[in-house]
Order: sequence, then C-alpha cells, then structure tokens
Amino acid sequence: MSGRTARREPVRVMVVDDRPVVCDGVPLLVRDDPRITVAGSAQTGEEAVRLLPELRPDVVLLDLRLPDVLAPEAVDRLRRVMPSVRLLVFTAYGDHAAVRTGAC
Repeated sequence: MSGRTARREPVRVMVVDDRPVVCDGVPLLVRDDPRITVAGSAQTGEEAVRLLPELRPDVVLLDLRLPDVLAPEAVDRLRRVMPSVRLLVFTAYGDHAAVRTGAC
C-alpha cells in the first residue's frame, strides 16, 4: 500500500503569501475536503521560517514574490528548518524571471 493510499490524516498545508485574499481564500477553497487542512499562514518568508516548526505542515504553498524574499531564498531557508516539507511555489506574474529560469 502506498503512503498516499495509507494516509489517514489530512494533508497539512501552510499558505505563505502577503495578500490576505490568498491566505483567507485557500482555507475557503479546501474547507469541504477532508483530505486537506490549512495548518496556518504567514505573510513573509521570515514569518514562514519562524512558524514552520510550530505548524508542522506537510506542504507549504509559497508565493514566488514575498515582501522580504524571493521564493528561491525562502525555499532554501525552509528546507534547512524542515527538510521533509514539500514546497509548491506559485505566482500571479507569468513574466517573472524566476519562473523563466526555473530558479525554484
């Protein structure tokens, strides 16, 4: 049996974005899905690194462009704190250089 099939607890997600519409909207989008729970959110990379050990998410939904860091730096810092966490980077900016170069 695979880990995905055997998993009984919901996937814990941490949302990292400086826009309240995203931090407030993601929990609304997944509220009826028992397989996903939003463990918490952060508005900066620094806050995400600080909260990561406390929230213990399985997945971090990470905005590419935060007020204090770009995703590549945030990814490095988050991985140092919790190497097992999965990171999903997103952006609303299709022309951002980090998207084109695959820097994340």
